[in-house]
Amino acid sequence: MHLATRRGTQMLYIDSVESEQTVRVSSRIGWSLPAHATAAGKVMLAELSEEQLVALYPCEQLDAPTERAPATRTALRNHLDAVRGCAVNHAESEDDVSAVGAAVRDRAGRAIAALVTTAPKSRADEAWLAATARATLRVASELTARTG
Repeated sequence: MHLATRRGTQMLYIDSVESEQTVRVSSRIGWSLPAHATAAGKVMLAELSEEQLVALYPCEQLDAPTERAPATRTALRNHLDAVRGCAVNHAESEDDVSAVGAAVRDRAGRAIAALVTTAPKSRADEAWLAATARATLRVASELTARTG
């Protein structure tokens, strides 16, 4: 599990708790990854108005780290329109990493960070996604309650 915050068009990973699984996604503390290609970033970007999104991404073409990441602002908007409380990344930022992200909010309800649970793509089937979404949303809600 990682905690990340948005810095412009990048997500900065600021904390991590690693799984005890032998095959796992290791800590990303200190990494910056493109917001539009990560579950953490998508959940944060989904909060933005169309005007804010255009200001953040003034060019229609986006720099996509993999062929699965949104390559245009229009494709990104379509992804973001589907975000309902949590966002998913299927190997969009890294070839073998899938993730589920949920927003951590301040007292005013603004998303201030994202909690993201990651796993090797080979482990991220529909059952994993559903169970992970529930757990990630629960922990993000607990963190939100502590921001007050």
